[in-house]
Amino acid sequence: MKIYNYVIAMIILGVMAGCSSTQIPHETAENNVSLQITEEVEGQVLNETNSSEPLEMNFQEVQWQVIGINGKAIMVQESKPYIKLKLDNSRLQGFGGCNILFGNYILGIQNSVEFPMVASTKRACPNLALEAEFLKMLSEVKSYTIQEGVLLFYDKGNKTIATFEKLD
Repeated sequence: MKIYNYVIAMIILGVMAGCSSTQIPHETAENNVSLQITEEVEGQVLNETNSSEPLEMNFQEVQWQVIGINGKAIMVQESKPYIKLKLDNSRLQGFGGCNILFGNYILGIQNSVEFPMVASTKRACPNLALEAEFLKMLSEVKSYTIQEGVLLFYDKGNKTIATFEKLD
């Protein structure tokens, strides 16, 4: 009977050890990298530090179509300009209304974002003015928010300079 209790105790300890969680090492402050752990509960993404507060819609890996630049609605019948921020190597992909866009982006703390190097193909189109305005706006972006599924870009003065909607 003593051996039986010993075997049961070892099995219970083995199961408990297998269920223990492992911790992910956090980056040091010197690297200026923040690590955010998220968990999906009942279809809502929750923040580890405050499980009752939902996080904003995902900013990256979403195709965002521009609907306004500098307070003016974009009323284009053809394809509107859009961007998509790839997680892979912080790459930007997009369309300026005529040409394909590509480049990099930098995400910082407190919803800061910058597009330091955006380039495009050089196809000639009738509506290059919209594309030029779109590229100029991207060069001025300093931060963003997502409110009710709408992406807003702000300049260094915290003025809204672009509005986007998510494309499915």
